Amino acid sequence: MPGLREWLNSDIGAPKSSPGSKLEVIEQNDSLYSEWDDGDDEGSKSLDAQYHIGIVRKLTFIIVCIILMFFSAGFIITQQDGYAIEYWDVYRVVWNHIINGTPNPDVDGWKAYFDDHVVCNLRLPRIAIGLVAGFGLAVAGAVMQSTMKNPMADSYTTGVSSGAAFGAALAIVLNVTIIGHDGDLLLLAFLFSLV
Repeated sequence: MPGLREWLNSDIGAPKSSPGSKLEVIEQNDSLYSEWDDGDDEGSKSLDAQYHIGIVRKLTFIIVCIILMFFSAGFIITQQDGYAIEYWDVYRVVWNHIINGTPNPDVDGWKAYFDDHVVCNLRLPRIAIGLVAGFGLAVAGAVMQSTMKNPMADSYTTGVSSGAAFGAALAIVLNVTIIGHDGDLLLLAFLFSLV
């Protein structure tokens, strides 16, 4: 039974060593466009360079966002009502709280104690919870969009918002309690969003 080489050469009736036979064309094309090519050509180098530039841009964007978040958190802490504190004092209070712990009012004074209490116990946890909630919503949105394979998908598309609104309305109208706590409204909204 003839092999592939004999079949290709006999198909055009050319001798085995003649230039331009189908076999030579296939071997040339195979060597030029091999899927095992090591990628030393200029096209792959420019593609690698574009990839690395894209990675550097993404990392730069993330670092700039973290820095902006750090400075905007200090600004938000100073803008809340009730107790006035200066912008740079916020960072001083947080640094002293990390290094020295909670200040002693008898040694450090009442102002240092109240500054620490307001920043570290009242305002900073609210900002941290806001950041965690924002990250959670971003991840949930990305999951919905990838699940639906639609970049425009949101919680209204999947019915999550409607279910949560129905559960909250049901809890309010019927005064339903599950655990006998103030969190029943949130719990029912969450449970109905899953349905």
